[in-house]
Amino acid sequence: MNRTAGSEQEPTMLEVRYRRLLRILPTAYRRQWEEEMVSTFLASMATDDPEEAEYLAYCGRPGWSERASVVALPVRLRLGGVDAPPQAFLWGEAVRRVALVVLLVNAVGATVMVAQQAWLAGLVPWPAVPDHVVAAADGGRPLPLDVAEATAWMGAYASLVLGRWRTARVLAALAFLPSIIGAATAAVALLAGADSTPWLTVAMRWIALALMAVLLLGLAAFHEGVDRVPFRPWMLAFVVGLSATAVVQIGLLATPALPGPLLVPSVVWSAWLLVVVALTWTGRGSTDVVGWTLTLAMLAVALLGMRVVSLLPQLLSSTGGAATHPFQLVDVVVLSTVAAVLVGRARRELRAPEDLAQILHT
Repeated sequence: MNRTAGSEQEPTMLEVRYRRLLRILPTAYRRQWEEEMVSTFLASMATDDPEEAEYLAYCGRPGWSERASVVALPVRLRLGGVDAPPQAFLWGEAVRRVALVVLLVNAVGATVMVAQQAWLAGLVPWPAVPDHVVAAADGGRPLPLDVAEATAWMGAYASLVLGRWRTARVLAALAFLPSIIGAATAAVALLAGADSTPWLTVAMRWIALALMAVLLLGLAAFHEGVDRVPFRPWMLAFVVGLSATAVVQIGLLATPALPGPLLVPSVVWSAWLLVVVALTWTGRGSTDVVGWTLTLAMLAVALLGMRVVSLLPQLLSSTGGAATHPFQLVDVVVLSTVAAVLVGRARRELRAPEDLAQILHT
């Protein structure tokens, strides 16, 4: 079944299927290593039984472990570690940081949600829940479910920071599962006529989940050859983010006259993004700065997409939020401007591989 590169023998279907699988690899890498990979694979499938060999030659397929190995290889090549080419390394660093930020935001948000639900349920005796908060509360999900989800998000984030990447992927998938189930339940209820939620709201919810899923796929960029996540700054980021979010949430609950629930969180995130951009701009000339430019560009585009998705149903509604529309549109314009500037700067830096190589080796 093994066949050399210069042989005139027709390839077997097993070889054809394996070569078809290898097409997902980068062209340059495949050109250099394809024949060796094919020879190694066919040798591993060789058998002394003529009937089994004939069956494998025409009916055999790469096993699931081999497929997973080949599928993971392009991720390692395009989102490389410290030994990768400059552009692959910077793309890898950016995607890994995006995944870290996504887990950070979800861990912080889920923790604050649990604290708020416990407060509304009377499990936190002080301070007393204001009357306008009691009137607005709809009960939400059961507290144990919120606790389980928050624990999964925090566990995923902590596992990633501690270098337990496989555990982080599993916990992130478990934490994301309730959102998928909730969206699916809402869609089924809408199709069955048991829910009056506008179809656009349900559709936008699924789009937001798809965006989040794409961001979480960045966890695949954590692989062998990647340095461990710096522990102290990322755990400090969790503490600072948790404190800032708690302060904002307390302010929202204490001031019911603020213009709409969608305005303030978005302005806060926009302000945070602008501050980070300003700080990044002052430190040009290091690997961290160049990598963070691309990271911020990706985050800005993702945040803009989620912002538009969350606002579109309200903006098209004839009943809600008309007074806050100008504020929300200004917010979208600010995010669009920041995203455009960051994307432009990241593209310029990625188009200068010589400069990237010089930065990476200094």
